[in-house]
Amino acid sequence: MSNEKLEAGYLSHLTQELGTIGDDCKLCGSSCNERDELIKCEREINSLRLETSRLRAVIEREAEYCYGWATSAEMMGDDDRAKRHRERGDRLRSSV
Repeated sequence: MSNEKLEAGYLSHLTQELGTIGDDCKLCGSSCNERDELIKCEREINSLRLETSRLRAVIEREAEYCYGWATSAEMMGDDDRAKRHRERGDRLRSSV
């Protein structure tokens, strides 16, 4: 039997199992409503993971921006300003 036929057979069986309307799901043993809620929660968790990754990237980019200004301020001889920018960059990086 080819892999495609096996996969189609498994998919068909899985579709039948997931289409069960009874109180308990034959696959996981819980009620279908619980399974639906778990799927919704998993989607929300994945969405939050993506948002967290995006925010980390933004914070890192802002920290690099601060370090760039610190370097520029040092070249201009403004050590106090350079120090403030570097400290801000450090605070941003420590929050990630």
